[in-house]
Amino acid sequence: PAKTDPRFAEFVVGTDEAAKAAVRSGVLTPRYVDSHFASVDNVILQRASGINNPPRILTKPLANAKAGTVHTQQLVAVDPDTGTATGITFSPVSVPGGFGISSAGLITWDTSTVLTGDYDITIAAADAAGATTHLSWILSVVDVIMPPPFGIASVPDGDVLIGNEWTYAPSLTGTASGIPIAWSLVDGPQGMTIDPQTGAMAWDSTGVTLSAKGNASFRVIIRAEETGGLGRTAIQEFNVDVENRFDSIDIKLQGNRDQWMLF
Repeated sequence: PAKTDPRFAEFVVGTDEAAKAAVRSGVLTPRYVDSHFASVDNVILQRASGINNPPRILTKPLANAKAGTVHTQQLVAVDPDTGTATGITFSPVSVPGGFGISSAGLITWDTSTVLTGDYDITIAAADAAGATTHLSWILSVVDVIMPPPFGIASVPDGDVLIGNEWTYAPSLTGTASGIPIAWSLVDGPQGMTIDPQTGAMAWDSTGVTLSAKGNASFRVIIRAEETGGLGRTAIQEFNVDVENRFDSIDIKLQGNRDQWMLF
């Protein structure tokens, strides 16, 4: 019979339909499912207590703001526990006067009364449970903004729950609109794809062999090349980590039925 580990905290209480929906959506992955699963009356889904990963900020902040204008930028963050931006709120931590960031991550700063120079910025992104990530950078107010160098500006989400699809839509900086770009995958796990025209990436993590610690890491290198214009090239290298973050489901049956553990 299954034993309830005291390290576990209650995650969801519901019916067998709730458990099956969680399994189907990839939130929980069963290693063993009994035929009685369909007739379970009471189900408790559990996860290791204290596991609440902070948001991951995906946007790279702009380094320069032009004096005399309203500087704006939209920051984007994702909750690695859900794979969405739902419930994430942004807030200022240490910013210059007049600098604002909305709860949705929109930066607004009127630099018309700001002296040129470098300004230290720190903002925070928090999920609904309170896990927080801080982002700090130097924002330079300048009279003339030089065009940024050609490069891949976006930051990929480096985590995926085993059995789920990992996706990434890279974006470029420093290239003029209309110049064709050729994208290619230089290195990555088997089955990972990249659209040669848009750079959109996808990878199904089903079937990945995890380590004894319940994770696996894969090195990824992508390349973007201007096939027109100046013919410049940009390379981005990062890791994608596959995890089995949810440790178990304890299915508690009424009466004298057995208990089953799903991992």
